[in-house]
Amino acid sequence: MHLEVLCWNVRGLNQRARRDMVRETISTTLCHIACLQETKLSEIDQFMVAYLGGHRLDDYIFKLAGGLSGTRGGILLMWNTNHVKLTNLVIGEFHITAMGQMLSTLFVVTASN
Repeated sequence: MHLEVLCWNVRGLNQRARRDMVRETISTTLCHIACLQETKLSEIDQFMVAYLGGHRLDDYIFKLAGGLSGTRGGILLMWNTNHVKLTNLVIGEFHITAMGQMLSTLFVVTASN
C-alpha cells in the first residue's frame, strides 16, 4: 500500500459552495491525508471536519486563520486513522508538522505544511 496525500490551497472555506467543492474533491480521491491551506477560518469544529473529510478522514488538527479580521492563513490537516498514525504534531506560527506512519508498512515520513 502507498501513501496518498492531498495538499491544496483552498483559498478560503467561508462560503458553502467552496466547502461543497472541497468535500466533493476529497470524496473522489483515495487520500489518506488531506492538508488544506489558506482555510481563512476563524473557527473549525468536528462537524465541519466530518463534512469535509467524510467518514474516511476521521481525525484532524488545525491552525486557525489569524490577522485582525481572523481571515489570514489557516491550515487544516485531516487523516484516516485506519491507515495512518500521526505523531509529534506541532503547530507553529505558520505551519503544522507531523510524523506519519502507514499502519500496514514500516514507512515513516515527517511532513510540514
